Amino acid sequence: MNERNLWDSINHPTGLADMVHVGWVQRLLSSAEWSGFPGPEPDLVAHGQTRVGPHARKIFEEFTELGLRYVAEPTDSEPGAQRIRPVNEVLGLRKATCVDLCVAFCCAALDAGIYPLILTVTADGGQRRHAIVLVPMERQWAMGCDVLIDEGFSREPMLPNREDLRDLVVGSADDPGGTWLAIDVQQVTESDGNWKAALFLGAEYVHDWEWDVCVDVGGLRSRTPDRVLPPGGHIERVLAPAYAELPEDFTPLQLIRARHGAVPYQQCDEIRQLREWAMMTADATAPSQRGHSGDIAVAVVTGAGGSGKTRLAAQLCHDLSLIGWYAGFLPSTTDVTDEELAALTEVTTELLVVVDYAEEARRGLVARVVRALRARESATRIVLTARGADTWWEEFCEEAEQDGTVLSNTLSLSIRGKQQVERDPWFFGRMYRRAVQRFSHDLNGVVPTDVEVPEGLGDTALDVVLRAWLAVCGDNDAAERAMPTREELYDRVLSIEFARWRKEQNLGGISTSHMRRAAATLSLLAPSRDEDAVDDVLSRLPEWNQDHRLRNRLAELVVQSLLHDDGAEAVSLRPDPVAEHLILAVFGKNPGLLDRVLPQDPAQVPGLDDPDADDSIVTRKLEWGQQARNACVTLTRAASRDSEGARRLASRALRARPFLWWEALHVALTQGGPFAQALTALIESGADLPLDEIDDAIPVGHPALAGAALAATRRLATSAKRSPEQQAHWANNLSIRLSDVGERNEALVAAREAVKLCRGLAEASPQAYTPDLAMSLNNLANRLSAVGERNEALVAAREAVELYRGLAEASPQAYTPDLAMSLNNLANVLSAVGERNEALVAARGAVELYRALAEAEASQAAYTPRLAMSLTNLANRLSAVGEQDRALVVAREAVELYRGLAEASPQAYTPNLAGSLTNLVSFLSAVGERNEALVAAREAVELYRGLAEASPQAYTPDLAMSLNNLANILSAVGERNEALVAAREAVELYRGLAEAFPQAYTPDLAMSLNNLANRLLEVGEQNEALVAAREAVELYRGLAEAFPQAFRPNLARTLGTLANHLSAVGEQDRALVAAREAVELYRGLAEAFPQAYTPDLAMSLNNLANRLLEVGERNEALVAAREAVRLRRALAEAFPQAYTPDLAMSLNNLANILSAVGERNEALVVAREAVELYRGLAEASPLAYTPNLAGALNNLANRLFEVGERNEALVAAREAVRLRRALAEAFPQAYTPDLAMSLNNLANRLLEVGERNEALVAAREAVRLRRALAEAFPQAYTPDLAMSLNNLANILSAVGERNEALVAAREAVRLRRALAEAFPQAYTPDLAMSLNNLANILSAVGERNEALVVAREAVELYRGLAEASPLAYTPNLAGALNNLAIRLSEVGERNEALVAAREAVELYRGLAEASPLAYTPNLAGALNNLAASLSAVGERNEALVAAREAVRLRRALAEASPQAYTRDLAMSLTNLANRLLEVGERNEALETFVEGFDCFSPAVRARLLVARATWRDDGGEAGDVVAAAREADSTDDPVLLGPVRRMIARAITDAGISDTGLPRWATVDAESATSRIEGWLECSDLAQRVAFLEAQWNSPSASDRETLAALAELYVDLPPVAALAALVERIADEGIQADITDLRIHHRARLLARDWREAHLNGRGASFLREHMRGNPDASRNVGQISEGGKQESGEWNKDLGDLDMRTLVIQVLAATLQESEAVGMMSVLALAQLADPGIAYDAHGSDEGAEDVLRELLEARNWRAMVTVLGVRPSVAEYTYGRIALLLFAAVNDEPVERLRELYDYANEEMDAIHRRHLQTLLDKALGTDQCPPAFADILSWTKNPGPRQQ
Repeated sequence: MNERNLWDSINHPTGLADMVHVGWVQRLLSSAEWSGFPGPEPDLVAHGQTRVGPHARKIFEEFTELGLRYVAEPTDSEPGAQRIRPVNEVLGLRKATCVDLCVAFCCAALDAGIYPLILTVTADGGQRRHAIVLVPMERQWAMGCDVLIDEGFSREPMLPNREDLRDLVVGSADDPGGTWLAIDVQQVTESDGNWKAALFLGAEYVHDWEWDVCVDVGGLRSRTPDRVLPPGGHIERVLAPAYAELPEDFTPLQLIRARHGAVPYQQCDEIRQLREWAMMTADATAPSQRGHSGDIAVAVVTGAGGSGKTRLAAQLCHDLSLIGWYAGFLPSTTDVTDEELAALTEVTTELLVVVDYAEEARRGLVARVVRALRARESATRIVLTARGADTWWEEFCEEAEQDGTVLSNTLSLSIRGKQQVERDPWFFGRMYRRAVQRFSHDLNGVVPTDVEVPEGLGDTALDVVLRAWLAVCGDNDAAERAMPTREELYDRVLSIEFARWRKEQNLGGISTSHMRRAAATLSLLAPSRDEDAVDDVLSRLPEWNQDHRLRNRLAELVVQSLLHDDGAEAVSLRPDPVAEHLILAVFGKNPGLLDRVLPQDPAQVPGLDDPDADDSIVTRKLEWGQQARNACVTLTRAASRDSEGARRLASRALRARPFLWWEALHVALTQGGPFAQALTALIESGADLPLDEIDDAIPVGHPALAGAALAATRRLATSAKRSPEQQAHWANNLSIRLSDVGERNEALVAAREAVKLCRGLAEASPQAYTPDLAMSLNNLANRLSAVGERNEALVAAREAVELYRGLAEASPQAYTPDLAMSLNNLANVLSAVGERNEALVAARGAVELYRALAEAEASQAAYTPRLAMSLTNLANRLSAVGEQDRALVVAREAVELYRGLAEASPQAYTPNLAGSLTNLVSFLSAVGERNEALVAAREAVELYRGLAEASPQAYTPDLAMSLNNLANILSAVGERNEALVAAREAVELYRGLAEAFPQAYTPDLAMSLNNLANRLLEVGEQNEALVAAREAVELYRGLAEAFPQAFRPNLARTLGTLANHLSAVGEQDRALVAAREAVELYRGLAEAFPQAYTPDLAMSLNNLANRLLEVGERNEALVAAREAVRLRRALAEAFPQAYTPDLAMSLNNLANILSAVGERNEALVVAREAVELYRGLAEASPLAYTPNLAGALNNLANRLFEVGERNEALVAAREAVRLRRALAEAFPQAYTPDLAMSLNNLANRLLEVGERNEALVAAREAVRLRRALAEAFPQAYTPDLAMSLNNLANILSAVGERNEALVAAREAVRLRRALAEAFPQAYTPDLAMSLNNLANILSAVGERNEALVVAREAVELYRGLAEASPLAYTPNLAGALNNLAIRLSEVGERNEALVAAREAVELYRGLAEASPLAYTPNLAGALNNLAASLSAVGERNEALVAAREAVRLRRALAEASPQAYTRDLAMSLTNLANRLLEVGERNEALETFVEGFDCFSPAVRARLLVARATWRDDGGEAGDVVAAAREADSTDDPVLLGPVRRMIARAITDAGISDTGLPRWATVDAESATSRIEGWLECSDLAQRVAFLEAQWNSPSASDRETLAALAELYVDLPPVAALAALVERIADEGIQADITDLRIHHRARLLARDWREAHLNGRGASFLREHMRGNPDASRNVGQISEGGKQESGEWNKDLGDLDMRTLVIQVLAATLQESEAVGMMSVLALAQLADPGIAYDAHGSDEGAEDVLRELLEARNWRAMVTVLGVRPSVAEYTYGRIALLLFAAVNDEPVERLRELYDYANEEMDAIHRRHLQTLLDKALGTDQCPPAFADILSWTKNPGPRQQ
């Protein structure tokens, strides 16, 4: 083995000369390479002439021709000491440092008779070092020649002949005066390096850098003969390089092969993990064990076919090669010679060996390589790629352990395309774009710049690359067709490939069908790469059986070209997924063909029994055996594409070749798959099989082989007479096997039998059989729990614990583990019966025992997994009693334990890790950590998906469960579409499992259907949701009939879900039936198990209350809601942490129902309590409960409004919006719907207090948000959009925008009419309400006839609804009748109007008698309306009675809630006064206005006085108005004061009152200013305000300013008026004309910023910038047309982002109008688009992974300015490797202190490896050569070249 050449330049500098060897260069190079090097010449220096210079130049140029590459210093170099690569490595691997190059150059120099010295120099105080070669041109080297330095080295500049050597060095190749050469040998590695540059730079180093040490190599080597020969072995031939050049005559399909690297590599997390693993030293992970084992580590990379495993390994090889590693792929053949392995062991540099397809009969090879390399001192890394880490990996690990090989850092890595896309949504898009560009370049010679990325690219890298390949080299029509499915994609690729086959000589006449059959057969059996073996397989096909010559020709072509692949041992079509598709297609169509092509039993090979059989017979036996295994493996893999098709083929294969059972069993054990069911059928058929062997081989609980195990166990259990001990054993075993397949009742029978037998044995021999009895009792408890017999299960579990406790006391070491296990089991059973506290005690006991066992060093490995399991159980028990924070801590510990176990033994513990992550998700969600929960859920799915791909039947159930869990958390963060995808996949998986194993998986299918129904409802798929919910109920009902105690709880839960879904489609009566049944079931369960089911009963009562409310059963709803609160209050008192949230939710619900029955004051009290509880919860756990607090505040605002507390209601509504806006910014998809709802509510609250403009803004935003939601999820959010439009119409009407209000109202009706047609029961009430609203607005715009038609339709609809559900819709009918009466009066239909008004009063009176608080206001309004109708037909006395009653009711209401009812009271008083006047009671009419006057506030009194002044005409008007003015000039609620002040001002103007004592707001000329004020309030943007100010306030006078000040008081309730007054003051002082142009330009900038942001949010940002940075303002709207109202700007203002000034203004607009983080992000995107490209900018913006990928490209492109800008685009990328580098550069650009820079460098260096540092050095070197380079870059460069601890 080569010595480790460590040069200690401090303590032993002359040691460098020992590494220079004469003759090595000649021996190590080929004759062709060596021929150009100069040899020794006797008179190289003679007679005053020297040819040293030309010879040295020749050596330099020959080294340049060798293609050497510069690499960084080896990673294990030490301070002051550097490892030097031997010359054989430098010339073999063609990579070296500057010192390595100098050593190699000196070898060649000595061979040529040149006297060399090696000089190292330093700069920046030793931070930078370099090595060069010095050559005296007047001296010749030979053995025994005179030396230049007696000591062999010098640390001072040399003084040859007393002259300073620095003065003797030539400055250039043309310098005639110098006598010494200073050669920068590193220049041989530069693409533009040349001899002149080498001399020039060498001279600079000698003159400008500090002299470190000069080693006299020539002198030292002249003293001792060099007899060392170079080591043997051809290093460069052992490993194949990472990437192979495409041959000149490459075929199109070769472009997709990973090892050609045609498509640029896509950066991903997996390559980062592999690089970190490779660079990690043994000391970093475990104590180093030198001697027998060096720093050797193995990584296994798994993934589905086409996922990119090989490409990942190739890129790792490429990256590590850049920094000097010897890295490559082991040849595909296992025939690696000892000489080649010896050559690998001689390599002193770091070594990376990749073994591709490691699972395919490569275990022997891997073990052999590891044994050979384990003693190397340098790092040795071995990467194994495989589809799954199954038995082959476990066997390798066991073999390595038995062999004494210590693997320092084992890594298990799984590639998942979906996970890559989840991390980085643009991952596949970038890959597709780059692939199309590269394929187009290689095939067509052009590179498209704007590649359109289609949707649905697939799930794997291969899918993406093949689609890109097809887009470039498919037929012309392909581009016009839709993106193909995966099957279509593969078929089209195969079609192109087989067309190529047919172009081969002699194959043109063969049909494509026969080609497909041949390729499918070869791919199924994968014969060895031998023409005879291929010929033998082809001969089994009938079409190839007779024509021997043609078959031989095809076999030859298959081996040599058609299916040739340097990386494979066997013949098979590549890529594998394409081959599997072909196999399923060919043999699925013709199953009989499988019988013909499968090999016969290898044991029956003809001639095998002949003692003289030749080697070919044995070879055939081995070949057939391997083909048999290949067939099982291939069909198993193919099952991932078509499980049913693969199962049919597997069954046929076993029937045709029963000897395959052994291979089938072992493949099914590790991978599950189609042979599991096939093997079950074979066993059940009674086939003669070794059942004991099969039963022993299948572990308990193996999901794939549970059926086969049961079949074998049944046959064994009934095969012969057995002893009682054996009977007990088989009964217990049978019980477990039956349970595995869901046969619960039969399993329980067997378990009872086992306990009975064990009890008898234990009574006879307690010591011998008590452990068996305890074990069987534990099993019985589990079986009883499975059928719902919880009480009996508890008895069995308690007895098991007591027995184990006694055994553990007697023999602690033997039985403590069993006691811990039984305690764990007992905790679960106790929890099931609601004994939560005792369950917690048992769970704590189990953890305590397991922790003690795991802490003992001798048993740590054995019990750490059990400790992790018991911690998971403890977390569940803690959560059950509300200890969520503690549960989370415990769950995290379980995850960490399992993570450590999984890292050490991935195959054994990855399933447990995935399970613990799934458990963790629920606890994270419970405390509101939804993002972290989502990360954990995704990781769990990723792990289970990998496991399921390797072993589908084993882990598909777990994958389905984790998908269900993922769907829930995705829903919680608003990712509804992705949640639905996950839920659908879960159902699909469970459906397949339930079809195969109905009893085992039907419950899971029902559960997943329940979950799917909820996810469907969230996206508006009500009908499909209802179908899913009904199926779930149907399944659980069947299960509950069979196992009532086990499944009644599930049935009750799904009935609750069904009730919700029935309600969503308008089936309220059926929903009520389902809700009642759910309550009934839970009530029965709660009576039997109160602690277990009381929470569920309370939940179902809550649900029932809502369903009752929907059908108008308000009183019964109130009873149910009160009971729910009562139950939950008791639970919260007992378990506050667990049930306080539920209590708050029930209180919220109770408040709504109390409001519905008119108990508004109690409703307010209850709503306040709900808010108080949620506020406390949100303070403790903001992430978890802030959403609930916002919802409760929204509800509180409504309750406050109902009692007239408008201001407090507004405060609550604003807080709700603020909270939900923050939530929507953090989780837009989850909380935007809630924000829209709160904005709707806020708009109403604002309107009530007179903030009409702000109300309009809020209403418009609500509509905008809901319109966007409805576009994305039409079925889910169209109803909400219609509701918001209805609300907007009302607000528009209130502010006088009646025409726009009409448009909104019509749209609301149109939407709701469509909804009602689709779902009449659900949406007819909404349609009726919108019609009512539309009728009012039509009336307001004078369309009275149409208004009447619409009002009649509304009444008709409500009448039908009220007949079907009187309690629910009678109030609506009464309201519609009231409205109809008004519409009838408007068109003169007085009698019919009276009929409608009487009916409305009659209905409201009945409602008010039943619920006075709820309906008294409505009754008063109807009475008012009735009085008017009676008066209109002359019924004055009856009209007076009605009017008096209305006033009486409204006076009481106004006294209680003045804000709510003052306006109504004034209107009723006016109506009453009119009726009194009609009967001649004028005085009473006047007095009625001021009756009870002192009970009201000044603003109310003023309002009533104005009402009287407006009504009277007896000359007393002025007095009333003046009195009202004095009342209104006092301090009161602005919401009441503003309207009444304006009424007073109008009255004063109308009456011509000139009282000097009136306030100025009362006498201001409001009439003349009204239009100006209204105009200002109508301005919605800057341009409108500018135009308004120009027209109305261009030159304000002192009078104008005074008027505006008075108007600000008049409009005290409208703050914008005060703002206008302030603005006019500024205009008066400064003028406006100078600002107009700037204001217009700003307006343009706002439009540009607005449209860019819209494009930015909608995924069109890159296209927008691409257009507008070109200065194209007329671009079509779909890429960002800048216009408003169809009017284009022109002239100076029509600038674009191509203009610097406009760009600056747009940035200012963004900063002013957006949240700071969003504005900075967009500005950075713009800056990055300028420095790079808009596409790159948006790649960086899209995700952290995309930004990291962009940073990698920019680093390699040396674009530091763009790198710095990426941080602004994606600040979070600063946590990643390249992001940290960018952060460092950013700090340098901003001149941060050197201490801070060093801190950031160390931070970046934590993640950097040598590859990153090499790229960073190159970037810094380039930057330092420019004028604008930040000075601090020099410091950073010096740090990168000065190895610190991390870099070593």
